[in-house]
Amino acid sequence: FDELQTLPMEERHPSLRHDVFSALTEVLALHCAPYAPSFTDWHSASDDDPDDFNMYRRRVEEGLLNSCCCLQAACLSLLCQLLATKGPASWQAAEGILFSISCVGGELSQITDRAQRELVQADVSKLLGTYILPQCLPAHPMVQTTTLTVIEQYAKFIGQSEALVTPCLELVCSKLIEAPLAANAAKAFRALCSKGAAHLRDPAKVQGLVTVVTHNFAAIPKDSLIMVVESLGRILGGVQGSLMGLLEQLTAPFLAKLKAVTAGAGTGSFVKASTLGEAVGCMELLGAALRFLEAPSSPQDGHPVVLLLASVWDVLEAARQRFQTDPQVVGALCEVYSKGMKQAREAGHQLLEPIVQAVVESFRASRAENCLSCVSVAVEIFGQTSGAAGSFGGLLAEVCGVAFEVVMERGASACPELLCALFEMLYRYLLFCPEGLVPLPVFPTTLQLAGACLSLKEKEPLRAVLIFLDRIINIPSPLWEQHVQGWMDGGGEGLYQGVVFALAESCPPEALPRLSPLLFAMNARFGAASSRWLQNALSSEAFPCREMEAECKQNMLTASQALAGNARRFQALVQDFAQICRRQQTADALLAYQL
Repeated sequence: FDELQTLPMEERHPSLRHDVFSALTEVLALHCAPYAPSFTDWHSASDDDPDDFNMYRRRVEEGLLNSCCCLQAACLSLLCQLLATKGPASWQAAEGILFSISCVGGELSQITDRAQRELVQADVSKLLGTYILPQCLPAHPMVQTTTLTVIEQYAKFIGQSEALVTPCLELVCSKLIEAPLAANAAKAFRALCSKGAAHLRDPAKVQGLVTVVTHNFAAIPKDSLIMVVESLGRILGGVQGSLMGLLEQLTAPFLAKLKAVTAGAGTGSFVKASTLGEAVGCMELLGAALRFLEAPSSPQDGHPVVLLLASVWDVLEAARQRFQTDPQVVGALCEVYSKGMKQAREAGHQLLEPIVQAVVESFRASRAENCLSCVSVAVEIFGQTSGAAGSFGGLLAEVCGVAFEVVMERGASACPELLCALFEMLYRYLLFCPEGLVPLPVFPTTLQLAGACLSLKEKEPLRAVLIFLDRIINIPSPLWEQHVQGWMDGGGEGLYQGVVFALAESCPPEALPRLSPLLFAMNARFGAASSRWLQNALSSEAFPCREMEAECKQNMLTASQALAGNARRFQALVQDFAQICRRQQTADALLAYQL
């Protein structure tokens, strides 16, 4: 059947069009997809492996998708008929058919033909109104789990009708407090809020949802609760007039808990891990509420994110000061700051100063890399405003001083996450506020650190270093002449040599695509000097591949000079040379670049 899909429909025999795929759908839904008749749950199924079963089901899903491509809306009609006739008989049959219905939901949502979409919409309404919403199917946990997946997959169709959105949300909310169903219920809730947002603008209706969630705050598992709070934050922006009241109602439970956790932690240096976990959880929920919170079309009192953070700042500050030596708590708090700035954008300028002060103090105390990520967000949003170079320059000097101290204490290889965040922040400075970096006394130190980090073997920090250096090499005039060229006159060859040595040995394969453009840019920027530097690097006693023949090195040098204006071929040359150095390719690979 998979191979049959490669044959155009008009070229098939009539029997290999609609009928055969209808039969295939029925076989897959009734005989392949369901659990075994003796199955009850995975805890008691000692002879069955859930991973094997899920892998098998993925093949069933592929067959159903092939059928759906051919049958279109008729596929869902057929499955609904099977559910009506076979579903009530056993929970295995009902779950298998519902699983099949969920598999084709994504394909059906892509249908563009109006008549076909109307047929699907009608079948979705029938499916929900007849079986799912009245809960007429067997009340087995597996059936309920798959039912929630069906709601998630068909949220695009459910969102077309207000008469379906509200009862589906009520059903989903009732399952959030059941631990085995909570994860699927949260996904369905998120999909309904996203696709049905147009029908969720009535303050009373949204308040009902908020009340249900806050009332069951303690009963909903943490990960599911975060997803639900994010979804509610998404729809609050569409509620006119009552937004702040609803937002305060939504955030009140976890802010009250954060306040209580902070007060209960005492004043000693020791804090229980459970207490720290509770503080992190509360901050994650606050960040979730802000993540998708949009301002109304005509905000009168200010952006809701700014208003909320201003109103709870004392609670956040108390928690920060109490737990600021713990990287996890500081990381969660920086996520709140970052999400708030991303949503409020320029409207959040009034919060910039207190956020920066809090981040700097927290970074000194915890040395958490999330602080640098928060600075990156601030630079991206506010780095081009009037007077930003001075304020962000001072901020950079403070955080870089702490970061350099950490690297000197631990060594570059021992703090990859910090280096990754540091160079990503420096890259943001180059993009959005270069005057806040390149004229500063700290700038040469960042270049020296970048050169030292070229020998890193972890891909993420090395990738961040390479992206930073690539931006440095391509920095426009007059910044290059005023602040970069002088350092490169003395340190450029050492930097170039570090890039070549990384290419030859230490650079992970995943980071090589970033190294090749950097080497090309350095050749373009430094011209004849780069050829001399390459020759010196290849002939150096420190070159990692000492056994490489002189002819191979000369071929690399010749090809590098010949391809100075061809970025694509030069990058292919660099990739091949790296493989030669690592004995994954023979030296003959370089001959093609001399033709």
